[in-house]
Amino acid sequence: MLMLQISITVDNKPLVLDRVAWTGGDVPSDSVKATKLFRALSKAYFREQVNECGGLDLWKCAGTEALERARIFWNRAECDAWATMRDSYNRQVLDFYGIELE
Repeated sequence: MLMLQISITVDNKPLVLDRVAWTGGDVPSDSVKATKLFRALSKAYFREQVNECGGLDLWKCAGTEALERARIFWNRAECDAWATMRDSYNRQVLDFYGIELE
């Protein structure tokens, strides 16, 4: 099985995690959202998803404002970041680096 990965840096520690898309279920708690790891993953996913889609201006024709489009991408990025963090393999990597989820 091919696993795509995402690379980020948290506290000057480079991390390579398997990507996991959020497909429903639980959402991140406020305490998880406050972690450096979650913020770094969310930012990385957000930037990547906006770039892959051609930027926020590409979707002007949908009749939405740029801020609305950014919120859609940000919500998706946060959910994907949470799914990536809760994945069992990625938890082993985080444990190795001493990074707590909550």
